[in-house]
Amino acid sequence: MRKFTVTKSQDGLHVVKAAGQAFPELKSSDLFHALKRKDIRIDGKKTDKDIAVKAGSEVEVWLPDSLFEKNPQ
Repeated sequence: MRKFTVTKSQDGLHVVKAAGQAFPELKSSDLFHALKRKDIRIDGKKTDKDIAVKAGSEVEVWLPDSLFEKNPQ
């Protein structure tokens, strides 16, 4: 699991786009699968919709650590 806080520049972006900016090593398909499985939380609440996030919100992405590595072994 990794988390990030939404910045002012990410304010109003959809959660998948904001997470893609925060974790550029992740594929958008991985993020959409996580969304479908409710493995993305915004301020502690699970979501299955690609909703807009607000600055200051905390987003948690519950994916295996191996996906966050640029060159998995």
